[in-house]
Amino acid sequence: MNIKQTKVAKLVAVVALALTANLAMAATTGQEFKGLADMVSGWSEGYLGMALGLTAFLIGLAVGLMKQTIMPCIVGLGVGLAATLGPGIIKGMFTLIV
Repeated sequence: MNIKQTKVAKLVAVVALALTANLAMAATTGQEFKGLADMVSGWSEGYLGMALGLTAFLIGLAVGLMKQTIMPCIVGLGVGLAATLGPGIIKGMFTLIV
């Protein structure tokens, strides 16, 4: 790296650090989106998320039986886990930042 590239890299790092402080505040500000976030979170953690997870698992199981392999079933199980546990993990990430 030459000197000009080093200066540019330092400037980019400073700007990135300055912007991350603003992003940390985004987890608690913007109350106009709280209703939407609560609604989508309720859907994914409730019966809709359970139904989507079970459906993905059953479709993966059926495809796995037709192809005579277990991989589609494992993918369906992964989708089901992501639908069930994903919202809690994302909420934890946002509350961890603040």
